[in-house]
Amino acid sequence: MNQRIEEKTGRLRYFDALRGFSIIFVVFSHVVLFSMGLTDVKDSTVNWVVMTFLMPLFFFVSGFFAYRVCTRWTAFLVGDVIKRKIQAQIIGTIVFCSLFLFCQGQGIFTWLHTGFQGYWFTITLFQMFLIFLALSLLSRLCCTERMLDIGLLLVSSIYFLSFGVTAIREFWDSPLGGILCEYEVTRYFQFFALGIFCRKYWNQFARLLTKDWFKTFFIVIFVMCLCFMNLIENSQISPLAPPNSTKMIGILVRYAGLIVVVSFFFSKERYFNEGNISGNLLEYIGRRTLDIYLLHYFFLPNLKFLQPFLTTGNTVIIQLFIGITVSATIITLCLLISNVLRSSNFLASWLFGVKPPPK
Repeated sequence: MNQRIEEKTGRLRYFDALRGFSIIFVVFSHVVLFSMGLTDVKDSTVNWVVMTFLMPLFFFVSGFFAYRVCTRWTAFLVGDVIKRKIQAQIIGTIVFCSLFLFCQGQGIFTWLHTGFQGYWFTITLFQMFLIFLALSLLSRLCCTERMLDIGLLLVSSIYFLSFGVTAIREFWDSPLGGILCEYEVTRYFQFFALGIFCRKYWNQFARLLTKDWFKTFFIVIFVMCLCFMNLIENSQISPLAPPNSTKMIGILVRYAGLIVVVSFFFSKERYFNEGNISGNLLEYIGRRTLDIYLLHYFFLPNLKFLQPFLTTGNTVIIQLFIGITVSATIITLCLLISNVLRSSNFLASWLFGVKPPPK
C-alpha cells in the first residue's frame, strides 16, 4: 500500500508546492496584519478569506508529511526523529524568538512570561507530533493500525469538546498554558489528524479528489460559508441566526477551504511533475517553510503610512499586489539567510533539524 502511495503522490511534489503556497500566504497575512496594520476584518477582505483556511491547511500538510506506518517506528528512528524535532521546533524556536525579542528591545526570556506569541506554530506542532508518535507506538504494541485511527479520533473529539470546559479555558490563559500554546493545540489538532488520515488512506482520498461532484460540493460550501459569515459580520442576520451557528459555520468554512485548495493542487499534479520553473520554486519554498517561518518576523516592514491607499478603491487588487510583492522580498531574504546558516552543518542541525551528513 505504501508503495502505491508514493507512486500516486508523484514523489509528493505537489504537496511540497502546497506547503510552499501555505508559507507564502502566512507571510502575506503577517504583512497585512503587522506591516499594513489592517487588523479589522472590513479592512482586508482578501486576508479575511485566506485566514479562514490557512492555518488548518498548514497543519493538514504537516500531518500528511508526519505519517509513517507504525511498523516502521524502530527505537533508533524514534530517537533520531525526536532529536531533530527538538532541535528544529524547540531549540530553533527559542533561539529565534529570543533573538527577535532582543531586537525589539525586550528581554530575551520574555517568552517565559508572555508565551512564544508569533512563534507558537512550531511549539504546537511538536506537541501534535508527540501525540501522533505515542498513538503510533501504541498501535504497534497492539499490532493493529486501527488503534491509531481510534486514538486520533478520540483525541480530536476530546480537544473539540474541551472548548466548553471552563477549567481548560482558564489553563489556556495561564503562563504555562501560554508557553505550551495549548489553545492552538486544542484548536488545530483535528486538522493535523486529518492530514494523517488522508496520507494513510491516500488511495481512497485521491479517488475523491478526482470526482467533480466532490470538488463542486466543497467550492459551493466554501462560498456559501463566506457569504453567511459576511452577513453575520455586517449584523444583517445576527439576530435571526440560530445559537452556535457562527461557530459551526466557522468550522465548516475551514474544512471546505482546505479541501478546495488541496483538490486544486492535486489537479495540477502533472504540472508540478513536469519540473516547471514556478512549480520548482514553490516546491523549494515548501521545503524551507521552517526556515522562512522562523526568520520572516525580522523583516516585516512598517507600511502603515500606506493605509489611506490600501483601504480605498479596489482594495483586493492593491492589497494583493503590495502584499505579495513585499512577501516575495521577505521570503527571498529568508532563503538567502537560511542558505548561509545551513552552510554550517552545526547550525543547520541545531536550528533547523537538518540531518548531518555522514562523516
